[in-house]
Amino acid sequence: MEERILKLFYKKKIIDATISVAVFLSCCGMFVSADNQTEEEVTPVTGRWSEQRANEWYDSYPWLVGCNYIPSNAINQLEMWQEATFDLEINDKELKMAHDLGFNFIRVYLHDLAYEQDPKGFLKRVDQFLSLTEKYDIDVMLVFFDDCWLNEPRVGKQLDPLPGVHNSGWLESPGLTALKSYNAGDQKLKNRLETYVKAVLNRFKNDKRVAIWDLYNEHGNSPHYRQEWHGKYNKVERSPNPSEKLLHDVYVWAREINPSQPLTTCFWGAALAEKPAREWADVVSFHNYRNANHLAKEVERLQKLNRPIICTEYMGRHTGSTFQTCLPIMRKEKVAAVNWGFVAGKTNTIYPWNSWMTPGKLPEPELWFHDVFRKDGTPFDQEEIKVIKEQVRLSKISKNILIPTAEDKQTNWKYTKEKPVKGWCKSDFDDSSWKSGKAGFGGEGAPNAVIGTAWTGDNNSIWLRKEFTITKLPEDDLFLSIYYDDEVSVYLNGKEVYADNSYQTTYKEVNLNKFKKFLKKGANSLAVTCHDKGWGQYIDAGLYTSNNDYIFDSMPDEVYLFSFFQRNGQDGLHLAYSLDGLKWEALNNNKSLLKPVVGNDKLMRDPCVVIGGDGKFHMVWTISWGEKGIGIAHSEDMINWSEQSRIPVMDHEEKAANCWAPEIHYDKRKDQYLIYWSTTIPGKFKETEHKGGDRFRGKLLNHRVYYTTTKDFKTYTPTKLFLEPGFNVIDPVIVDLQPDAPTPKYAMILKDETKRPKLGKDLYVAFSDDLYSNNWKVQEKPFTPKWVEGPSLVKNGDDYVVYYDCYTKHHYGAKKTRDFKTWTDITDEIDFPKGTRHGTAFKVKKEVLLKLLKELK
Repeated sequence: MEERILKLFYKKKIIDATISVAVFLSCCGMFVSADNQTEEEVTPVTGRWSEQRANEWYDSYPWLVGCNYIPSNAINQLEMWQEATFDLEINDKELKMAHDLGFNFIRVYLHDLAYEQDPKGFLKRVDQFLSLTEKYDIDVMLVFFDDCWLNEPRVGKQLDPLPGVHNSGWLESPGLTALKSYNAGDQKLKNRLETYVKAVLNRFKNDKRVAIWDLYNEHGNSPHYRQEWHGKYNKVERSPNPSEKLLHDVYVWAREINPSQPLTTCFWGAALAEKPAREWADVVSFHNYRNANHLAKEVERLQKLNRPIICTEYMGRHTGSTFQTCLPIMRKEKVAAVNWGFVAGKTNTIYPWNSWMTPGKLPEPELWFHDVFRKDGTPFDQEEIKVIKEQVRLSKISKNILIPTAEDKQTNWKYTKEKPVKGWCKSDFDDSSWKSGKAGFGGEGAPNAVIGTAWTGDNNSIWLRKEFTITKLPEDDLFLSIYYDDEVSVYLNGKEVYADNSYQTTYKEVNLNKFKKFLKKGANSLAVTCHDKGWGQYIDAGLYTSNNDYIFDSMPDEVYLFSFFQRNGQDGLHLAYSLDGLKWEALNNNKSLLKPVVGNDKLMRDPCVVIGGDGKFHMVWTISWGEKGIGIAHSEDMINWSEQSRIPVMDHEEKAANCWAPEIHYDKRKDQYLIYWSTTIPGKFKETEHKGGDRFRGKLLNHRVYYTTTKDFKTYTPTKLFLEPGFNVIDPVIVDLQPDAPTPKYAMILKDETKRPKLGKDLYVAFSDDLYSNNWKVQEKPFTPKWVEGPSLVKNGDDYVVYYDCYTKHHYGAKKTRDFKTWTDITDEIDFPKGTRHGTAFKVKKEVLLKLLKELK
């Protein structure tokens, strides 16, 4: 098994097949063996950034990618920072190498003894170093303390590396003896460490060259053999966690200084590290030296914290953590990626962790563990350099997807496992007898594969076809995105555009500019054949351009916009657009267009937009989980907005608990606006009060729908009851089914929020001929599955499409109908930006979208 892992994760296949499972697990165990430690109780720390502030900070940066940096002439932090060995020339040379590679971010360790030895000189040297990072457009994370490796640091001349031993001279800070003294109440030591932290923070707390502070690396690292000094090893017991008190105090000191940059400490595989990283850090950081599948699961777990994510350590080739397999995942999820090691030097990190157990002079390993370059600037592996540069390049472009890969969306392809007749790859080939299956095609064994259709050893060859249509020939770069194991050939309208008899371990981007001449207006085809030669099999392909402009030349007169929020709604209004009402693309790089400023909580949840009789856009939204008002603002172009204001719709109700999910409907028959929302008034509808099951601030939630009207958004009619269906109801949305007829007919989609004794949490349809009377007739059965909310309703051709938030599964669903009785599930056909929550779909003239694209590009 381990042979296959190593072959998959390293393209050159040069690893000796005799490497044992025990060695492999020993390496991994250096960072995962503490999983069973008991979590220690820790004292809370106040002053943490809000999710909104942290995410706004992160959104101000491009995708951050870089390395943990220690110059090749330094064995540890002291040798890097002490005056006698501080080397700006080496730093300049190596930072230029990082810049040329595409790195824009580095993580750099400080040391308390470097400051104590020479406070002014140390701060000056840090400033000089930051001048170099600024020169090369590299942002910096500075690390204060560390619980890894040598536990008795000493100032002065540092010892030479032990031959063949990984990080033989790396230093803990402040070290185990200091930690024991600190925990025993050594006030002098506490004062020294506090002075160090605050002096550095005060000097650089508003310095734009410093992006973020890492207060403590792997605090309480698990018990392993650590060398106190050369030639002496001892097993260090770290239970209970000796650095818990210092970690707490460092957070307190940092909060007192209140730097403009966020604070973090990492998840690193030990239970004792979870609580501070989860509850005190502004930004989530973590370490992962496992394979791509494990990394993806860890990212998914940490995304639930709703904060920016930085992987501050990864890339140990022996353990399956490689640039080829891990970088694409982190780019796609916009997880900042910081590998360990850069230029091979005195740290000896080209050797694996387990070299500590077998010290002695060793030849350079055939497969390096860490590091990217040799001192002369030549890379360990040129293929890795290509991967890094390609991932950095891809992070900077905006894709117009012609055919998505399975990573983006699992679309259907035609396929056969029987060798087809000649001409199978041409655009006019009749593939009606072929099977249809979702991408990608494969079985177990290909890392990070997205399997849609099984293709296993029963037949080791497969042929695929996919048709697509374009309205104008692309003017910019055309790319093939492909992942194959093993031999592959790719054809565009019958012409071969790519072939390889090797294999990939992740998606590869291939520039097809010289083959654009094979494209044509109208129908086109992409054809792929793959032949597996053993060790697992997989094939998936996609096609895209890096220029969005050409596709809009034939844009329909009306297109679709979707207003939505993300996370808890703290960052404000998000927008997406669609040409067909199915595939949605985020505008403004999926960043907020309007920050909320009204309400105590300053949220912008459930944003609902309508185009009024005045041609302007009017928007209402939920401003808080527990306030009696709603938010409102107006715009002529969806970019520039009026001053936001609060409508006190339920202020008159002393017991009102909330105002949720307001909607706005323009009634052109009366030339006025109907605004409606859901509110709980405890005790008002007692017969259903105990059926909701949910509580908020001690109150049982039992909603009904209320409304007000206005003609000018200055004066509003008194609030009235709008909908009392006899059950707990939220999230109604209304459509006029015959807006041009003399007699109206309305449909409403609403959510039954009942939780017990019979679970609701699904959507119903109701009808009425009178918009303002409480006589809506609710159909007997729901038309959606359970646990959905936030419906939005829009006309699409002859169909009405209802989109809804499958909030427990973190994706959007949709159904279409023509009569609101027969429904077709089209969830597999829609595609929304990641993180989309409760939004509103509406149609606009194409000129509106063209302006948005121009202004927000």
